[in-house]
Amino acid sequence: MGVFSKIGNDTALSKQIFVLVPSRDLNGLLQIDEALANHDMHLKSGLDYWSTGHDRPAYDRIESSLLGAFRFHQQLKEPKLKSPKAVRVYELRSYEAASEKLYRKKVEMFNEGGEIDIFNELNFNAVFYAETLIGAHYPNLVYMTTFENMDDRNKHWDAFRSAPAWKELSAKEEFKNTVSKADIYLLTPMQFSDL
Repeated sequence: MGVFSKIGNDTALSKQIFVLVPSRDLNGLLQIDEALANHDMHLKSGLDYWSTGHDRPAYDRIESSLLGAFRFHQQLKEPKLKSPKAVRVYELRSYEAASEKLYRKKVEMFNEGGEIDIFNELNFNAVFYAETLIGAHYPNLVYMTTFENMDDRNKHWDAFRSAPAWKELSAKEEFKNTVSKADIYLLTPMQFSDL
Protein backbone atom coordinates (compact mmCIF):
# COMPACT_ATOMS: atom_id res chain seq x y z
CA MET A 1 0.00 0.00 0.00
CA GLY A 2 1.26 3.47 -0.79
CA VAL A 3 0.43 6.62 1.18
CA PHE A 4 1.63 9.95 -0.17
CA SER A 5 1.36 13.66 0.50
CA LYS A 6 1.84 16.46 -1.98
CA ILE A 7 5.27 18.04 -2.04
CA GLY A 8 4.97 21.55 -0.69
CA ASN A 9 1.61 20.99 1.02
CA ASP A 10 0.91 24.25 2.85
CA THR A 11 0.09 23.50 6.47
CA ALA A 12 -2.24 26.53 6.59
CA LEU A 13 -4.37 25.09 3.78
CA SER A 14 -6.16 21.81 3.48
CA LYS A 15 -3.81 18.96 2.68
CA GLN A 16 -4.28 16.21 0.18
CA ILE A 17 -3.35 12.64 0.97
CA PHE A 18 -3.16 10.01 -1.78
CA VAL A 19 -3.62 6.35 -0.90
CA LEU A 20 -2.90 3.54 -3.35
CA VAL A 21 -4.46 0.20 -2.41
CA PRO A 22 -3.56 -2.54 -4.89
CA SER A 23 -5.78 -5.60 -5.07
CA ARG A 24 -6.56 -8.51 -7.33
CA ASP A 25 -9.84 -9.09 -5.49
CA LEU A 26 -12.58 -6.53 -6.17
CA ASN A 27 -14.85 -7.96 -3.45
CA GLY A 28 -12.07 -7.73 -0.88
CA LEU A 29 -11.39 -4.15 -1.92
CA LEU A 30 -15.05 -3.25 -1.45
CA GLN A 31 -15.00 -4.66 2.10
CA ILE A 32 -11.95 -2.73 3.36
CA ASP A 33 -13.94 0.14 4.90
CA GLU A 34 -16.14 -2.19 6.93
CA ALA A 35 -13.18 -4.32 8.02
CA LEU A 36 -11.31 -1.22 9.23
CA ALA A 37 -14.36 0.16 10.99
CA ASN A 38 -14.54 -3.00 13.09
CA HIS A 39 -10.85 -3.74 13.63
CA ASP A 40 -9.72 -3.32 17.27
CA MET A 41 -6.16 -2.16 16.48
CA HIS A 42 -7.39 0.33 13.89
CA LEU A 43 -10.03 1.70 16.25
CA LYS A 44 -7.40 2.22 18.99
CA SER A 45 -4.66 3.75 16.83
CA GLY A 46 -7.18 5.84 14.89
CA LEU A 47 -9.32 6.86 17.86
CA ASP A 48 -9.02 10.62 17.18
CA TYR A 49 -10.05 10.07 13.58
CA TRP A 50 -13.00 7.79 14.38
CA SER A 51 -14.34 9.87 17.27
CA THR A 52 -14.04 13.35 15.73
CA GLY A 53 -17.16 15.50 16.10
CA HIS A 54 -19.28 17.26 13.50
CA ASP A 55 -17.68 20.58 14.44
CA ARG A 56 -14.09 19.43 13.75
CA PRO A 57 -14.18 17.12 10.72
CA ALA A 58 -11.08 15.05 9.91
CA TYR A 59 -11.40 15.79 6.18
CA ASP A 60 -13.37 17.78 3.62
CA ARG A 61 -14.11 14.86 1.29
CA ILE A 62 -12.78 11.49 0.23
CA GLU A 63 -12.57 10.89 -3.51
CA SER A 64 -12.05 7.33 -4.72
CA SER A 65 -11.26 5.84 -8.10
CA LEU A 66 -11.20 2.25 -9.28
CA LEU A 67 -8.32 1.66 -11.69
CA GLY A 68 -7.53 -1.24 -14.00
CA ALA A 69 -3.95 -2.03 -15.04
CA PHE A 70 -2.80 -1.44 -18.62
CA ARG A 71 -2.34 -4.53 -20.80
CA PHE A 72 1.40 -3.85 -21.19
CA HIS A 73 2.03 -3.21 -17.46
CA GLN A 74 -0.16 -5.65 -15.52
CA GLN A 75 1.73 -5.71 -12.23
CA LEU A 76 2.24 -2.94 -9.71
CA LYS A 77 6.01 -2.56 -9.32
CA GLU A 78 7.83 -1.40 -6.23
CA PRO A 79 10.31 1.28 -7.31
CA LYS A 80 14.02 0.63 -7.04
CA LEU A 81 15.13 3.77 -5.26
CA LYS A 82 18.07 4.26 -2.91
CA SER A 83 17.43 7.76 -1.58
CA PRO A 84 15.71 8.41 1.77
CA LYS A 85 11.90 8.54 1.53
CA ALA A 86 11.90 12.20 2.53
CA VAL A 87 13.53 13.30 -0.74
CA ARG A 88 11.94 10.83 -3.16
CA VAL A 89 9.56 12.16 -5.78
CA TYR A 90 6.56 10.13 -6.87
CA GLU A 91 4.85 11.71 -9.85
CA LEU A 92 1.18 10.92 -10.33
CA ARG A 93 -0.25 11.98 -13.68
CA SER A 94 -3.84 11.90 -14.85
CA TYR A 95 -4.66 12.49 -18.52
CA GLU A 96 -8.27 13.29 -19.38
CA ALA A 97 -9.69 13.14 -22.90
CA ALA A 98 -12.47 15.03 -24.62
CA SER A 99 -14.17 11.78 -25.70
CA GLU A 100 -13.96 8.08 -25.01
CA LYS A 101 -12.61 7.52 -28.54
CA LEU A 102 -9.71 9.93 -27.93
CA TYR A 103 -9.14 8.40 -24.50
CA ARG A 104 -8.84 4.94 -26.06
CA LYS A 105 -6.25 6.30 -28.52
CA LYS A 106 -4.14 7.67 -25.65
CA VAL A 107 -4.28 4.29 -23.88
CA GLU A 108 -3.24 2.67 -27.17
CA MET A 109 -0.37 5.17 -27.42
CA PHE A 110 0.94 3.93 -24.07
CA ASN A 111 0.46 0.23 -24.83
CA GLU A 112 0.79 -0.69 -28.50
CA GLY A 113 2.26 2.69 -29.45
CA GLY A 114 5.26 2.15 -27.19
CA GLU A 115 5.07 5.04 -24.72
CA ILE A 116 5.52 2.57 -21.83
CA ASP A 117 8.60 1.22 -23.61
CA ILE A 118 10.08 4.72 -23.77
CA PHE A 119 9.51 5.20 -20.02
CA ASN A 120 11.13 1.82 -19.36
CA GLU A 121 14.16 2.57 -21.55
CA LEU A 122 14.68 5.86 -19.73
CA ASN A 123 14.30 4.18 -16.30
CA PHE A 124 11.30 6.15 -15.05
CA ASN A 125 10.69 3.50 -12.36
CA ALA A 126 6.95 3.28 -13.02
CA VAL A 127 4.80 1.92 -10.21
CA PHE A 128 1.68 1.51 -12.39
CA TYR A 129 -0.16 2.56 -15.53
CA ALA A 130 -3.94 2.28 -15.28
CA GLU A 131 -7.26 3.11 -16.84
CA THR A 132 -9.88 4.71 -14.64
CA LEU A 133 -12.85 2.36 -14.57
CA ILE A 134 -14.83 4.41 -12.04
CA GLY A 135 -13.91 7.92 -10.93
CA ALA A 136 -14.70 11.61 -11.02
CA HIS A 137 -12.47 12.38 -14.03
CA TYR A 138 -13.50 9.58 -16.39
CA PRO A 139 -12.50 9.11 -19.16
CA ASN A 140 -8.90 9.33 -17.98
CA LEU A 141 -5.79 7.28 -17.45
CA VAL A 142 -3.48 7.51 -14.46
CA TYR A 143 0.13 6.53 -13.99
CA MET A 144 2.87 6.92 -11.39
CA THR A 145 6.61 7.24 -11.97
CA THR A 146 9.29 7.60 -9.29
CA PHE A 147 12.60 9.40 -8.86
CA GLU A 148 15.42 9.67 -6.33
CA ASN A 149 14.80 13.41 -5.86
CA MET A 150 13.54 16.49 -7.72
CA ASP A 151 16.75 16.96 -9.70
CA ASP A 152 16.58 13.34 -10.86
CA ARG A 153 12.93 13.85 -11.87
CA ASN A 154 13.76 16.95 -13.94
CA LYS A 155 16.66 15.19 -15.71
CA HIS A 156 14.43 12.25 -16.61
CA TRP A 157 11.76 14.50 -18.12
CA ASP A 158 14.40 16.43 -20.10
CA ALA A 159 15.64 13.10 -21.50
CA PHE A 160 12.05 12.04 -22.30
CA ARG A 161 11.22 15.24 -24.20
CA SER A 162 14.38 14.95 -26.32
CA ALA A 163 14.18 11.17 -26.91
CA PRO A 164 13.94 10.36 -30.65
CA ALA A 165 11.38 7.61 -29.95
CA TRP A 166 9.10 10.10 -28.13
CA LYS A 167 9.45 12.70 -30.87
CA GLU A 168 8.48 10.11 -33.48
CA LEU A 169 5.56 8.74 -31.45
CA SER A 170 4.13 12.12 -30.48
CA ALA A 171 4.30 13.33 -34.09
CA LYS A 172 1.93 10.59 -35.32
CA GLU A 173 -1.34 12.07 -36.50
CA GLU A 174 -3.42 9.27 -34.95
CA PHE A 175 -2.30 10.32 -31.45
CA LYS A 176 -2.84 14.07 -31.78
CA ASN A 177 -5.22 15.80 -29.34
CA THR A 178 -5.77 12.70 -27.21
CA VAL A 179 -5.28 14.63 -23.95
CA SER A 180 -7.62 17.50 -23.11
CA LYS A 181 -6.39 18.01 -19.54
CA ALA A 182 -3.38 16.81 -17.56
CA ASP A 183 -3.19 16.87 -13.77
CA ILE A 184 0.31 16.41 -12.35
CA TYR A 185 0.88 15.74 -8.67
CA LEU A 186 4.38 15.67 -7.20
CA LEU A 187 4.23 13.47 -4.13
CA THR A 188 6.44 12.15 -1.38
CA PRO A 189 5.81 8.88 0.45
CA MET A 190 4.91 9.03 4.11
CA GLN A 191 7.34 7.23 6.39
CA PHE A 192 4.89 4.33 6.95
CA SER A 193 4.16 3.90 3.23
CA ASP A 194 5.08 0.50 1.79
CA LEU A 195 6.12 2.05 -1.53
